[in-house]
Amino acid sequence: MTGFKLIEPALELKETFITMAAEYQAHGEKRYAELLPQLERDFTRYVQRLEMDAAGIDLPEGYVPQSTFWSVEDHDLIGVIRIRHKLTPWLKQIGGHIGYDIRPTRRRKGYGTRQLQLALEKLRDWRWTKALITCNDNNIASARIIEANGGKLWDVIHPESEPTPIRRYWIHIV
Repeated sequence: MTGFKLIEPALELKETFITMAAEYQAHGEKRYAELLPQLERDFTRYVQRLEMDAAGIDLPEGYVPQSTFWSVEDHDLIGVIRIRHKLTPWLKQIGGHIGYDIRPTRRRKGYGTRQLQLALEKLRDWRWTKALITCNDNNIASARIIEANGGKLWDVIHPESEPTPIRRYWIHIV
């Protein structure tokens, strides 16, 4: 993982981002599926939207400011992590403060654990004291990533809107 780091979204990573988004589709995952045509057509607009989301500008109703970081290694996009600046009742139940993904071909190699660790360092710099992170109860890999970063299981809930129970963890940032 030499050179692995979190960066702000950057226009020069358009091709690797589109390749990553297409990789999800090739692996039967819907992540970024609706975005892919927009990404190919107007990547600049997508990056600008992420910047606006971080600043809390023109957010859709019910959304909160959210900072997005891309995990890169040697100019290759590995994954994405999003830090939501506050919790709504829905985020407290399902989404948490942090959401992340690792491209399918880079999973099971420690990138998810390292990506979350780097995001927690950002939160420490921002003077946060704790963060709520959730995952589906059957997502063992994500649960291990959270636990490896100090996540303490708060509870497991099963909201009516979700097909599977949700594990909720708190990570205390020191």
